[in-house]
Amino acid sequence: MTDTDLIEIGSAQQAESLVRDSDFLLLGFKAPWCPQCEPQRGVVKRVQGKFGARVRFAYLDLAADESGAQAFAVQALPTLVLFKQGKEAARLSGFTPAPKLISSLDALLGSD
Repeated sequence: MTDTDLIEIGSAQQAESLVRDSDFLLLGFKAPWCPQCEPQRGVVKRVQGKFGARVRFAYLDLAADESGAQAFAVQALPTLVLFKQGKEAARLSGFTPAPKLISSLDALLGSD
């Protein structure tokens, strides 16, 4: 696995570790019963190529570990949370189109 792979996380504990260990991270939350989650994941995968290894991209399936919703205060799906050096920098709830996601990631990197 490289830093440019979309990382599939199996637990909230793994997600918390990844947040701590990443300078810039987009952490997405999904569930199989969420109709907008798979299209959102497709947008994330397309946008990921624009940022290369500067931002890590990961997903936690809340059906696999429901405690992730509480650990990261996720109240709607899909949700994307952007972290900078272990701290939440932005949160996007509901389906986020590519242009908005790109501008949010640009702002995250630009606030360095």
